[in-house]
Amino acid sequence: FSGLWWLGILVIIIMEVLLHVIINVLMMRNYNATDEGLLKFLDFLGNYSLTSGEVTGVLQQVSGYLDEPLKTVLEECYYEAQMSGDTGIALLSMAEKIQHPKFKELVRNLEISMRYSADFTVLVSQSRRSVREYMRLRQERKALASEAWVNILILGGMTVVILKAVEALIGIPIEEILFHTWVGKICLGGICFIMFLFYNQIRSMDK
Repeated sequence: FSGLWWLGILVIIIMEVLLHVIINVLMMRNYNATDEGLLKFLDFLGNYSLTSGEVTGVLQQVSGYLDEPLKTVLEECYYEAQMSGDTGIALLSMAEKIQHPKFKELVRNLEISMRYSADFTVLVSQSRRSVREYMRLRQERKALASEAWVNILILGGMTVVILKAVEALIGIPIEEILFHTWVGKICLGGICFIMFLFYNQIRSMDK
């Protein structure tokens, strides 16, 4: 609309970055909600005497005590098993609906235990220990991620100080250089790209 090609490219890049950030924020919200609900889910499962024939029925009962996204996927698993008559396929389908490694592992183990008529009590007990260990390690990664955010803030502050020092030395407003010269635009783009790489690295640490 502006008739400036570089401005159009800049707007596209900003929109892509915003879309990426929004999607990742929503994904992390679901991931954290699943994290918080997993132990609760296992505790409820441990209160039932599970048998191969009533697994999905128990999941449907448990779903009423859980929050999203676990609530909906457990209910859907029950209805899918009722309609198809194949509990194993319903469980495997449910495992793919939430992108959380421990949830997938638990559901697949449930399906295997059901197929071979294994002891569900042992499965629930082992899964509870595994999830607790996973959460302990995740808390450690979160602490590292928090330290990294502090480092980013320090790096950003140092960048501002350096730019202001350059402005004082050359006597030209730094905004003029950054936004109205090709060299400044390249430098600004480089700074934004480095910050984006930092953000991606921290996000991967917090998984």
